[in-house]
Amino acid sequence: MGIHRKETNTDITIHNNSNHPQHKIAAYRFYINRLITFPLTQEEKDKEWNIILNTPYNNGFTIEHIKRLKHQILTQQSKKSHDPANNNISKKIWATFTYYGGYMRGITNMFRHSQIRIAYKTTNTTFEMLTHSKQCTTVTSGIYKLTCKTCQGVYIGQTGRSTDT
Repeated sequence: MGIHRKETNTDITIHNNSNHPQHKIAAYRFYINRLITFPLTQEEKDKEWNIILNTPYNNGFTIEHIKRLKHQILTQQSKKSHDPANNNISKKIWATFTYYGGYMRGITNMFRHSQIRIAYKTTNTTFEMLTHSKQCTTVTSGIYKLTCKTCQGVYIGQTGRSTDT
């Protein structure tokens, strides 16, 4: 039977150039975990893996990146299944870091082998931009124009809420 996809399914994921470090590979993690955990025949697994490998190209990823991700997931699962300490469930502590670019990964990787888990947040939200008049220009009621401070890119959006600040 294999994995079902709706006819409206596309091969679009968050692009690799996106400023969302964890989210942009989340779809691929899901696809690979589903491939590994679903009870599929070898033929169905091969077919699914080929579908997964056809997705990265349109989204700025390389096939090698996805293959490394699959290897990493398989390695992690193997370590967990062979680790006797894994049976002890301990409460994880979460810390939040503001994501400012790729170098944040190096800083937060220092916590990799600790009980502290890292979550990233951004201060570059639509709400933040709408509440600071230097970044937001109201075109008409409910329509707004946002200008990125970094690249000067422009986004024009619409909301049912008032954009007056």
